[in-house]
Amino acid sequence: MLTKMPVLMLPVLIIGGLTLLLSACTSELATRPDDGQLPSDGKVSVKRTLVSYDMKPAWALFRNRQTTEATETILDLREKADLDPVSQAELALLQGLLLAENRKFESAGKELAKTLSILERHGYQKNRLTKAFTQNLTDLKIRVYSATNQLAKLTDTWIESLHSAPHTDRRAIVENIWSNMQKMPANTLREQMEEHAEQNPKGWYELGLTNQEAFMADRQYRNYQVWRSDWPNHPAFGNPPTELRTLPEALESLPRRIAVMLPLSGSLANAGLAVQQGILAAHFHSTSKSEISFFDTGGEQVDMNKLYRQAVQEGAELIIGPLQKALLFDMLSIANRKVNILLLNYFPEDETAAAVPSNLYQFGLAPADELTQLTQRARREAGKRTLIIHSTTPWGRSNAEKIAQRWEELDGTVVKRIAVDKPQSAFDVVAGILDVDNSIKRNKSLSKLLGKPLGFSPRSRQDLDLIMLVAEPGIANAVKPALNYHLVEPVPVYATSRSIPGNINLISQFDLSGILYCDLPWRIHSNPFRPALEEVNREAITLSYGLFALGVDAIEIGTRLEQFKRNPDIRIQGTTGRISLDDSQRFQRQLAWATITEEGAVPLLPLPEEENPLR
Repeated sequence: MLTKMPVLMLPVLIIGGLTLLLSACTSELATRPDDGQLPSDGKVSVKRTLVSYDMKPAWALFRNRQTTEATETILDLREKADLDPVSQAELALLQGLLLAENRKFESAGKELAKTLSILERHGYQKNRLTKAFTQNLTDLKIRVYSATNQLAKLTDTWIESLHSAPHTDRRAIVENIWSNMQKMPANTLREQMEEHAEQNPKGWYELGLTNQEAFMADRQYRNYQVWRSDWPNHPAFGNPPTELRTLPEALESLPRRIAVMLPLSGSLANAGLAVQQGILAAHFHSTSKSEISFFDTGGEQVDMNKLYRQAVQEGAELIIGPLQKALLFDMLSIANRKVNILLLNYFPEDETAAAVPSNLYQFGLAPADELTQLTQRARREAGKRTLIIHSTTPWGRSNAEKIAQRWEELDGTVVKRIAVDKPQSAFDVVAGILDVDNSIKRNKSLSKLLGKPLGFSPRSRQDLDLIMLVAEPGIANAVKPALNYHLVEPVPVYATSRSIPGNINLISQFDLSGILYCDLPWRIHSNPFRPALEEVNREAITLSYGLFALGVDAIEIGTRLEQFKRNPDIRIQGTTGRISLDDSQRFQRQLAWATITEEGAVPLLPLPEEENPLR
């Protein structure tokens, strides 16, 4: 997803500006300050050919949003056998733009590939293309690569366009380059570095790694300074992304003392301990000199006013917590002070929208985040008709109901919901819901009627676009092989993260291959804090990886609050997600995506939000 600022600024370059650019496009490749000859054969005059096949009417129709008429004009021109390469490239480009305008991005991608192939085959160099043609080609690349999730190609396009872009657009392009790189796993960034021989893109991808391999602001800044010493002539040296440009002010405003309020006793002590260990792991991983003190909120009668006053009297410049939702409202009456407070839970959105003080921020692990992102991607990527298979546990039934509600809100159709009570019954339940049994019965009846056996393969139902799996690992491990066996045509299977074993090292022992799911980046990408959690789990109580990750990100977000306040469009990569701050002072998380293979969890790129329609 593009960051807010680039989305607002870049329509001049992409969609909104397309009309302005096309108004200057009559013969895209022809109006160039050279001899007007094709570089391939030198026989055909470009100017003379384009007079015969004038493109101005087609461009005018497209400019006026008369897409049907423009398409008919293109088809008429393509029937001519003697089209020269210039006309072929221009027709393919225009056809691609028309398809993209109608959100047919797969077909638009084919026209884009055709355009690029013609240019390469006939030796057109970038510096020989007119400015208008280059801009429109860039527009088509951006729309196609964004919609088809080709993140590396999209990033390369932004990098390539930066040099020739107007100065007023360059800041937005830089932010898009940075945003795209932060969506790529570190191994992908390294692959891109090795793949590019040119120094400009190589420098960009190395810059992207300064953040992916740091996690904490001070380490990120140190990596950034090393990059600057290695790349003094790179475009990003003088025009860095906002997140990097504002790192110094974030470090200058680090709180000298932090008070953390967690339930370290009582029924929620395990949860509080997990968050505490995450905070300490992040603190010791950084070079921060901030002092951290912990306050127990686990008692039955907790006086938050008293704890707040005590923390402030002891010099706290940042307060993190509380974790318990029941204590959040107590903070409203005391939060109108100068000390920033980062709550580790969320108020109900409809109850406190106007009541939250300006120095109070909300961050937590809202279960709804996963269900929302899971259903949105499945709906946009796979289709409309889904089967929901869930366990019979209270968790399974409750989340199946929530997914069904969200699916219908997205104009989807729940074909059926079916429960599986135990792994042993999964095979028969799946066979029944996929209508395999009826297929077998029909074959037996027909064979009996004809008096002879018939060659036969059972057929499963054909009215599904995808399947949602809401079950614990044991049942999921039985359901997925049953689906593989009974489905004639493969259907994508999306699952909740709880369907995946908690220990990522055990994934390869489960038969979950092909499942798509979203989860905390902590569980999908490598990070320096996982060994710390494993060490704690060996020595003490088994801690929740989610709450541990919450503690890691809480300390990082808390120390960057001033940076977020001054630059609300930035996003940082955390262990719980890609984190941003919305207008309600709620931190939002974009989860990571993966698919299961024989080797384990393989990261997937996030699905872009701007271009993909509901199918």
